Amino acid sequence: MLDSDAPAWLKALAHKAETYVRDLLGVGLKLKGRAHVPGFPRFLTDQYAFVEGRVLDTPLLFMAQPPGKGRTPANVARLWREADRRADKPVVYLAETITAFNRKRLIDQRTPFLVPGNQLFLPGLAVDLRETFRAAREIQPSEHLTPAAQKVVLAALLGQPVERVSASILARRFKYTPMTMSRAFDDLEHAGLAEVREAGKERRLALVAHGQRLWRMALPKLRSPVRKSRRLRRLSTKLAGVTAGESALAGYTSLAEPRTPTVALAASAWPRLQARFGAPTDEWDEAAVIVETWSYDPETLAQGQLADRLSLYLSLRGHEDERVAGALATLLEEMRW
Repeated sequence: MLDSDAPAWLKALAHKAETYVRDLLGVGLKLKGRAHVPGFPRFLTDQYAFVEGRVLDTPLLFMAQPPGKGRTPANVARLWREADRRADKPVVYLAETITAFNRKRLIDQRTPFLVPGNQLFLPGLAVDLRETFRAAREIQPSEHLTPAAQKVVLAALLGQPVERVSASILARRFKYTPMTMSRAFDDLEHAGLAEVREAGKERRLALVAHGQRLWRMALPKLRSPVRKSRRLRRLSTKLAGVTAGESALAGYTSLAEPRTPTVALAASAWPRLQARFGAPTDEWDEAAVIVETWSYDPETLAQGQLADRLSLYLSLRGHEDERVAGALATLLEEMRW
């Protein structure tokens, strides 16, 4: 725990750092003040507050940046090297906020840093600490967007306001935690689809393109939302979820309605709702329903009772049936960008 006389900004930053590490890694981080750092010159202690922390059995020294005293990445890296050379434990730069550009520069200079709610970068530490923090290594651009990031892009393409809206508000709208939405912002920035801008303590998104151009840019990183598809006996009760698959495609186009309807729901909702569906069946002569569980909740993007056009396209993209392929082409042609 920090000393009672620690400045308010440092207490607030320490609390955010502890919460972030616990939520990210599932391990505790307790920061405590260290009024005097032996061997540290005043040009370090005058510019930063140094606090100790321990994760499992690994001690760390955090170089906390006071508010309103931003430094260039080159300056931070130089002073970090000076502190790390003199300290008896690994030193980590700790800041309330940092721009994406400056984050990249710190990464390029291999400077360990922690920005609560944003990113944790710890290169070159001991093997046992690397094992503990393996989930927090620097995120490399992946082949596909995360489900939350994909949902944000699709929402924008469908006309929902996502720009200049805080991550916390979007998290509530799309049923995610604020941390998940913050990571989605980072994912979109890493993918080159958006820029993340700081507005006080809030993070807001600025897309680099809109409409069809954004769709073309994002498409290689988008994937089918369907995690699993089940053929179940249809019960007399009303089906949960939204209409999806060929059933939804028939609702948007002239494709004939399929004999077996398809509905979609969030994969996280399946355990709670599976009792509302019948047992699995392979019998094609009985009433059945296809239930798709999606990587994100389809209801928040749905158009009425139908799954949204773009998620539907992604779920059926590459279908072998020429009728379905033709209907998908029509689906996009009639999209209002």
